[in-house]
Amino acid sequence: MFKYLFSLSPAIFSILVGIFLQKMAIFMTLPFIPIFLGNNTNLNPTEIGFIVGVSPLAGICASFIGGYLSDKLGRKNILLLTIILSTCVLFSYFLITHIENMQLKILSFTLLSVLSGVSAGVFEPVATAFLSDLATPELKGVIFQLRYFSLNLGASIGPMLGLLLNTNGTSSSFLYAGLLYIIYFLVFFILMQKNYSQNLLTNNKRVSFKQSCSIISHDRKMLFLILTCILIIFCYNQITTTFSQIMHNEVKNGVEKYSFFLTANGILVLLIQGPLYKITRKIGLNKSLCLGSLLLTFGFLVLTFDLNSLYILILSILLITSGEVLVFPISNELIDTFAPSHMRGAYFGAAAFKNFGLVFGPIGGGFIFFNFGSHYLFIILAIISFIAPFVFFYGQREKVLEKIKI
Repeated sequence: MFKYLFSLSPAIFSILVGIFLQKMAIFMTLPFIPIFLGNNTNLNPTEIGFIVGVSPLAGICASFIGGYLSDKLGRKNILLLTIILSTCVLFSYFLITHIENMQLKILSFTLLSVLSGVSAGVFEPVATAFLSDLATPELKGVIFQLRYFSLNLGASIGPMLGLLLNTNGTSSSFLYAGLLYIIYFLVFFILMQKNYSQNLLTNNKRVSFKQSCSIISHDRKMLFLILTCILIIFCYNQITTTFSQIMHNEVKNGVEKYSFFLTANGILVLLIQGPLYKITRKIGLNKSLCLGSLLLTFGFLVLTFDLNSLYILILSILLITSGEVLVFPISNELIDTFAPSHMRGAYFGAAAFKNFGLVFGPIGGGFIFFNFGSHYLFIILAIISFIAPFVFFYGQREKVLEKIKI
């Protein structure tokens, strides 16, 4: 997979670098906003959670609109706007940390959290659609895998870079992240100016926003894929939310072991993605989705055993991470096969609704854990993971309604 890196066009390479830098900046700053707010305001944890929580919700709402606009106005223009917006948001975060008025500081943080979510929510589907535009058909699978690799590499390096710069939980993290975005804006702008001819709006068809909504809402294959992804993301999200509480409450030295779990997960993603990519090419997209869901199922079932056992944790990490690496890049490839060439932005934007799994995950997982315990939570997660591919194939077998003529 990585042998193709040196053969990528400058345009594709610049987008992959942007995905890496965007995720690195996010993980260098946003996870530590609750720490900063807790140390510098009089907000309680619930209020802090609301400020942080509006960001992904805003991103979900903005993704489809941003994707549609990229179909209409061009991917490059929308990406440049999101980079500028992200840069302004990060520098604004830095500036408002020095505001003395508490009410104004809290209101400003809430507003910037919304804008940050909008920027990230638009950037992701537009960048993915742009990669699809620029990639040759035989390289699309590789490009989507490299995109996923860039996301995970940025998420792994971001917190470590913040720690190295001694900025975690401090206002200077926003300043450094903003400087990264300025550098990326210049690089992206220069490379795109030289490669503008590759900024493809594959044909001259134009679809209104109302038509886009109608077409996608009648594409049952797409809708069932989104539902499948919501179920899988609901399950996987427990690893970064409810599972930390379980480890803290039920396991000796649980925080340390949980940290090990997350670190091993990040490292494994980077190590096994190449070999698993070869498997997906041999067995196809649909079977890869099934295999990934099955591995997630076994990974959650393993956690029903002794959580104090390091061997149990290692086995579950191997299974869950392998399932993750198979399912998530594959979902983007499937979306690409469903999307008409002139509506890729809208389709990838609509795919952001799968992130409702991130919204419902902490709520549902926390409810099950609190009322029934971790054992039943893992069993329920295994059942949902197992059922998810059947939902997808049900949508595949459904007779797709005739799309509206445009």
